Amino acid sequence: MKTILYFLFSCCLPLFIFGQNWAPIVEDNLYNYGIEGEEGLANTIKIDFTNDLGGTLAHYLNPTVVPCDSCAVETSLLAGQVQFLNEVMIEENGVFLFTGSNNDTFQLVSNAVIDQTWIFNIGNGTSATVAEINEINVLGQLDSVKTILLDSGEEILLSKNFGLLKFPDLLAGNGVIYELIGISNLGL
Repeated sequence: MKTILYFLFSCCLPLFIFGQNWAPIVEDNLYNYGIEGEEGLANTIKIDFTNDLGGTLAHYLNPTVVPCDSCAVETSLLAGQVQFLNEVMIEENGVFLFTGSNNDTFQLVSNAVIDQTWIFNIGNGTSATVAEINEINVLGQLDSVKTILLDSGEEILLSKNFGLLKFPDLLAGNGVIYELIGISNLGL
């Protein structure tokens, strides 16, 4: 009996340790993203702080520093720049609204089921549909992953335990696709 309990405990423990319950980003994690088809780290995203608005949570995402292409000095950097997930992630009942001062707002329905469709980009009316849910290896662990297709042709991958695995840079509109390459604080 002890052997069975030990086996069940050791097999199920990772599910509870890393469980995000389909949340794209969770507090206290440092998500490292690379650009699809390229080597190296491109962005690190984390929640800087959260405001509880009475059942609705407003998670403020970290800004970044980027090279200034139009500055007089070639080595100039621009601080406080918005990353590909925008500035604020508002969470309520499994719906995550990504918004910011640029007025570009998109929403992710993390608890959506296969064939469920919703308005993804509030500004241009782009819709999203959960196409499939599969079990795949994510950062060395088996996990459930939703494939979300946008009617504009882009694809989003959302992991049950590790959040956003693949996300297009919709704010820049440059065709760049970000892929999760690790979560620093979890040693992944």
